[in-house]
Amino acid sequence: MYELIQRQIGADYFQQKFSNDGQRFVAWYLRNILFRDMNETRDDITDGADDKQIDAMVIDDDASLVRIVQGKFIQAGSVDAEPLREVLSAWMQIKDLARLQNVANAKLQRKLAELRRHSRTTTKYPLSLSQRAI
Repeated sequence: MYELIQRQIGADYFQQKFSNDGQRFVAWYLRNILFRDMNETRDDITDGADDKQIDAMVIDDDASLVRIVQGKFIQAGSVDAEPLREVLSAWMQIKDLARLQNVANAKLQRKLAELRRHSRTTTKYPLSLSQRAI
């Protein structure tokens, strides 16, 4: 599976639109697992400096669901507990949207503002935290 994903993220779309293999892997996951189109995928990616352990945020209006993705494109043979700590950190930070809005990067701030708008129109917006490593 690793070789397949590596081959696919080598395609022009991933190489031209995303700056590193970590972002390319998250984009691959959004496109191939969550079935996001190219524009949605670009919009969902929040990875970068001050992403606060949130590499992507998918707001699904139809399902009234928010998916927060933390991805790791790990090329070594073993995975330690750091990815789990990052997911737990994202979970803790998302509980205080106002604070997170103030310390996040611009891409994440935009997605958080979108989340706030949507959360005003519905009483229930469960979160789905996903940590993906390959």
